[in-house]
This record gives sequence, C-alpha cells and structure tokens, in this order.
Amino acid sequence: MPNMIETERLCLRKYQLGDEISLYETYFSNIDATRYLQRLPHLTIQQTKSVLEKWADHYWSINNPDFAWVISDKNTHLAMGLLYFFNQENHGEIHFGLGVNFHGCGYMTEALIGGIKYLKQNQVTNVVSSFCAEEHLASQNVLMKAGFKQDKEKAHWAKFPMLDDQLHLCFTYRMELGDCE
Repeated sequence: MPNMIETERLCLRKYQLGDEISLYETYFSNIDATRYLQRLPHLTIQQTKSVLEKWADHYWSINNPDFAWVISDKNTHLAMGLLYFFNQENHGEIHFGLGVNFHGCGYMTEALIGGIKYLKQNQVTNVVSSFCAEEHLASQNVLMKAGFKQDKEKAHWAKFPMLDDQLHLCFTYRMELGDCE
C-alpha cells in the first residue's frame, strides 16, 4: 500500500541502508527527541535499524496496512524522521517524530500534510487521528497546522518514561479526510 511521496523539500519513502545512522543520532537515541514517546531512547544503532527494517521496509514489501515512511531531505536524501500510519478499519492513526537537528523548520508539518494527501488520494481511510501529551506544544502545533482538530470529547492517557512513571493527559486530534484539501 505505501508509496514514495515527494513534497516541496522532502521525500517520504521506504528505509534505505544507512538511514539508521542519522535517525539514531538525532531521533531514536536523543533524549530531547524521545521525551514525549511511550518508549525509552534506543541504546544501540542496531535497535534503530531493526525498527526501520520492520516498519519502513518489510511492512512495505508485504503491503501491511500499518507502516512507516522515512522522512528525508529531497536533495541530500538524509533521513530526518519517521511518519507512522496504523490502519484500523476505516480509521487511521498517525504518529510522527523528527530528529532534533530538524525541529523548527516546518518539516514535520510538510511531511504530515504530504502523508494525509496520500491517504486521501488513495482512499486508504476516512478518518485519521493522533494524540500527544497536553504539554507537548510543538506536536499540537504540527497537528493543527496540518488541519487536525482537537477532539475535546475524547481524552487519552499515556506514560512517557523519559518524563516519569505517571500517566499524562494527552489531547486527541482528528481529521475527516473529506475535510482536507
């Protein structure tokens, strides 16, 4: 099901050998980049490579409805982050992460809009949702800039081990794909 997507500055694509190097250094093992993830930072580059091989390579080859795009620079091909998609019978869930070196440049919003356009054009799902920690303003801004609306009736709780061992309130965001451009 997944295909490569090009945006103005980015390429959303399957895993290529070597992607694990920049993604391990700037995202998967980085304490700042993993602060609001539901997992601990990776301890080895092999952990990162295994995740990429599974989500952004193997799942592509078997047309798994759950997969990830590697977000890379269109010109340099440097891997910058990931955009995950989970398909659940006409409802999709999308999650994302970007290496700290690439924060604040609009890359994540651009990648998310590209992914949403792909899902709509290919009629993959009718509704896409995501959630992020109440205090994670950067992710909230990305979701809203991409056209998601906060679902104020739906709360979500999650643990973020880099913060503490408590449950944290998360905001849920939703987009009807008929509503996007």
